[in-house]
Amino acid sequence: MGFRHTLVTVIVIVGHLASGRPESDANGDRFRSYQRQFLRGFADVERLQVDPIIDDALTHLHRNWLHHRPPPRVFRISFGIPVSFIQRSRVRFNPTRDRPIGVGSFGTVYKASLDGVVPVAVKFFNNHTAMADSIHEFRNELRGSYLTVGLPNVAPFVGFIVDRTLGPGIVTRFGEGGTVSQFLERNKFIPAHIRLRLAAELCTGVAGMHARNVVHGDINPKNVVIGFPNGVVGKFEVWIIDLSSARALSAQYIPNMMTCTISYASPEQVRAGVTGDFRWGAPSDVWSLAMVALYCINGVAWEPEVLKRPQIGNDIFKACQLYLKELDDGRIWPALPPNLVSKSTADVIHACFTMDPERRPSSAALAAALEQEAYRLELLST
Repeated sequence: MGFRHTLVTVIVIVGHLASGRPESDANGDRFRSYQRQFLRGFADVERLQVDPIIDDALTHLHRNWLHHRPPPRVFRISFGIPVSFIQRSRVRFNPTRDRPIGVGSFGTVYKASLDGVVPVAVKFFNNHTAMADSIHEFRNELRGSYLTVGLPNVAPFVGFIVDRTLGPGIVTRFGEGGTVSQFLERNKFIPAHIRLRLAAELCTGVAGMHARNVVHGDINPKNVVIGFPNGVVGKFEVWIIDLSSARALSAQYIPNMMTCTISYASPEQVRAGVTGDFRWGAPSDVWSLAMVALYCINGVAWEPEVLKRPQIGNDIFKACQLYLKELDDGRIWPALPPNLVSKSTADVIHACFTMDPERRPSSAALAAALEQEAYRLELLST
């Protein structure tokens, strides 16, 4: 099959495909074949153990990427399942000709094709002067990909490649519709029930992560893409991307860290960035989900004025301090404009903005409320 083998059996795996929707195109057939290979080897996806030791991916990195550099100290990627290494020749794109479709602090994202057929996105971790830093970022994303493999509404994970120039890259199915923010900007008059369904599918994906005891940590409209797995534009799926912040919960809350988007982050995440003495977990994702739901329903991103003040500039720490103070004092609060959804749905969304994380609804409850409201509005529109 042309796969390179590591010290354990190497297979190409893929996450959730089409939430039970039929796929008849060649791309869908190929992805179903990849998924069957994965499930034959690992039937019980829910019990995947991501912490046992495997350093095979790093072995490939050392062997294949910039071999003239001194090898970095070994980071333990620690997976109890085979690493999905893909031959670079199978992922086709031209970095000297093609412009990146995304650029961030981690590196660059390119649109490519797998075997010249399946459209994929390749996220390269190459924006660090130290090779070890790039591998560390790559390790976090790869770990998040394995923690969430097979879940609905998470970008289908294909594997990883190593490019001699661009470094290590994570390969996922390509979201042809762009990010949620791009999609809504292009489709300003999209019906309300479609907007609600976008938010509901996002919540379903995060609910699946929470059921597996995994939190995302940076839910925002730029970390959610629209895919058309059947090749039909009218039948979309919402896929969560950027799993570099995803973490497994060993307890109710995970240790402090702040790798989030402030205007979508929960108060406890912002507080952790300011004081370092708070922890955050699944309820923090719920706050962020409700913020994205506001954006999907209203078509306008909620951004507190305090973050726009000129005196803040690029001082993230100061922005967090001021934003947190205004939240604590109750001077600002995210809220839906009236009459856009039913009162019961608005109540569920507003409950997600409770300062006490323990009193927020679950991501599954928010998903159910949004889906029910989408169904109600769709019936009214027919």
